[in-house]
Amino acid sequence: MMLSKLFGRREEVVGFIYVADSNQGYLKNANVGQIIQTEKKGAPWIVVDHCLENIVIAKWPGTLWRAEVKDEAKNTGLLEYAKYTRANAVKIIERLPLALLLGDFGASILKIIESAGSIDTGTAKKLSSVFNPESLEIYSKGWNIFGGTKNVDPPFYGRNHQNSIAMPGDEGCSPINSAFKIIYSQVFDRAKELTGGKALLTDDEGCLLLDDEWSKACNSYLCAAMAVAYQEKFTENEIAVLSKGWVMTYGELPTNSNNLKG
Repeated sequence: MMLSKLFGRREEVVGFIYVADSNQGYLKNANVGQIIQTEKKGAPWIVVDHCLENIVIAKWPGTLWRAEVKDEAKNTGLLEYAKYTRANAVKIIERLPLALLLGDFGASILKIIESAGSIDTGTAKKLSSVFNPESLEIYSKGWNIFGGTKNVDPPFYGRNHQNSIAMPGDEGCSPINSAFKIIYSQVFDRAKELTGGKALLTDDEGCLLLDDEWSKACNSYLCAAMAVAYQEKFTENEIAVLSKGWVMTYGELPTNSNNLKG
């Protein structure tokens, strides 16, 4: 029997907390070594994720912390496979690079996200003009690779995923976690800001979508990110097709490896 159980002590819980820059909650001004606690023992709790793949990123950019749970809240009602702990108080251990949130090639993906977040109207026009529609077929293939390798019984395997930016899975929502969703939201927000909303369309269900030009520009970033994510699974030609818009606009694709399959 573990001593922690013998003497009634809880095992130490150390995990991760992502805090968006726009967050106005308990962790807005957190620092290393600081103990942060809620105003009362109850919701809203501080959520400590057990693994990086399952962190929910609603807003970007932000700060990634490693933290220790100092006062665990009642974690009743959680699903059996929940990969987080609710806490009333945590101790901030260290600040971690944001690239850790973005998969095995996080530093490269981060460069794509930063470019998407600073896109201007001229860049949108250029990316749109050089976008190759064939890249979406390979982009969809990437999602099927993900679905086939990350799920025991992949429910979405074999489908057309040309419009996908996330897929429910046993380990994260994509091969680069939330990066595809971040890229889309970055381009969407810039399109809205730079065009005064004129680049946004409304579909039959009332959902806002990017117009053709901005959609192609966004897809250029998404396809480049997929090329980086599966640079060890795609052929050299597939990577060239996926990254065409990026290469013609920014130069060499920021891969972390030159060992690409031919």
